[in-house]
Amino acid sequence: MLWSLALELYLVFNELYLSFYRDKVKVITKNIFEWLTPIALAHWIMADGALLNKGLVLCTDSYTLQEVVKLVNVLKIKFDINCTIQGIKNNRPRIYVGPESLPKLITFSKTLLFI
Repeated sequence: MLWSLALELYLVFNELYLSFYRDKVKVITKNIFEWLTPIALAHWIMADGALLNKGLVLCTDSYTLQEVVKLVNVLKIKFDINCTIQGIKNNRPRIYVGPESLPKLITFSKTLLFI
């Protein structure tokens, strides 16, 4: 019975891995609009976010510029977050969320945490 659960978990995580990696390189899946939920966004901010110049930077260094553009579009359309791409000169594009969008993210986070 335990091995059955382990196998099911392996299959689920393997499916996720295959969705976000191509030839051992991280990629943005074509389903990112559906998969980037409020909870996923909160986890992303906690894992790869940092305060910068009264705003927030999301570290997206391992993605291509095209993939980061896709992420910015999802953030703007789905969450109405004002953000730009920075760091293009050194080929490490990062997403910068402007200070005007931080209250939205804070309110949004409180809703998730039931505060």
